Amino acid sequence: KGYGRMAVHQAIDMLKQNPDCKMIVIAHHPDNTRAHRLYTRLGFVIIGKNYEEDTLLALNIRNGD
Repeated sequence: KGYGRMAVHQAIDMLKQNPDCKMIVIAHHPDNTRAHRLYTRLGFVIIGKNYEEDTLLALNIRNGD
């Protein structure tokens, strides 16, 4: 139904309002392929893993000024 996509879009839009926000970093369990597909379709890229071995993804909001 797209509720997850709408929620993530709203969160991104809210964070973009903060001029100090340069990047959004999010994590998901490696087995959660639906979350991974959602985040990558929204422009997030893999940047590594966290201390629990969850996949870390980042979305650049604005270039470093």
